[in-house]
Amino acid sequence: MPPPPLHGGDLHIWKLDLSEHGNTIHPPLSSDETRRAEKLRSEDQKKRFVVARKEMRQILAAYLECKPADISFAYGKKGKPAIKFPESDIQFNITHSGDLGLLAVTRGNPVGIDLEPVVQRKNARHIAQRVFDQAVLDELDQLEDEHFFSPFFQYWTSLESRIKAIGVGVFDYASSVSALEAHNFEPQSGWMASVSALSPLPEKTKWVMLYLDLS
Repeated sequence: MPPPPLHGGDLHIWKLDLSEHGNTIHPPLSSDETRRAEKLRSEDQKKRFVVARKEMRQILAAYLECKPADISFAYGKKGKPAIKFPESDIQFNITHSGDLGLLAVTRGNPVGIDLEPVVQRKNARHIAQRVFDQAVLDELDQLEDEHFFSPFFQYWTSLESRIKAIGVGVFDYASSVSALEAHNFEPQSGWMASVSALSPLPEKTKWVMLYLDLS
């Protein structure tokens, strides 16, 4: 079934299931995708990467009206993928953690998306000291651990979605990154996500949330 029409100013967010049944789809990967998978340390990481890329190809092919294997990608300095062939103004970004993935798709508007489980991390305060500006640190420093992690992951995913929209690194924090709007949302209970783009995104009530049907 084709996706709904994607117009300029729209935002489509696909929720991906990277668990075992994701292996039922078989679009082949490119040689560079296969090499990236082989570099991952654990078999679980490799499996989820492969499933995520196959699902991504299947979804993008539906927008592009081509076969998943026909799509080729170009990569920015920090590895952000973009569609190289077939020529298109479709912009996208993918994120995944564990068995959950999200794919953001826009038309003509470079986009970034990030996803994290809201869990306690021993090094979270150290990470905050390295990447957040003073105003955010002042807010987080006032919080006890029981109230710390939800806002920490809101700020973390917001930062990640911004830098992924621009295609820079997490330590290349610049005014061009902080100036972008980022929108937090909960894709499911216990998870935090954020999406950002170079041009303003529609309000949340106009986002189109989609699920890949593997039946």
